[in-house]
Amino acid sequence: MWKIKNYFWVGKIRFCKKDQNFKYEVRAIDDLEKKIIPHFQKFPLMTKKKDDFLIFVDICKMVTQKLHKNPNLVKEIIKRAYRMNESGKRKYSKEKLLSLVAR
Repeated sequence: MWKIKNYFWVGKIRFCKKDQNFKYEVRAIDDLEKKIIPHFQKFPLMTKKKDDFLIFVDICKMVTQKLHKNPNLVKEIIKRAYRMNESGKRKYSKEKLLSLVAR
């Protein structure tokens, strides 16, 4: 696990009590755009995750362009994000998040 952090030199490793696993996370948009995204563009994923990655890249571009500050466009970002890892568990439903943005 530490090798991946040392490879990219960004992000952090945390322990998730819920599933008893370590997670590698990179949250800084600059790190994602300069380190993580170029790596996976050079070495593409070959599973369903490939489609999720393309959505993720689009969302990162939107955030970099500060489009997430526009209420209408943040709704689009939420909709796109919920197309990724559709079988994954989420803390909030898409509908709940969209209703919070509508306020």
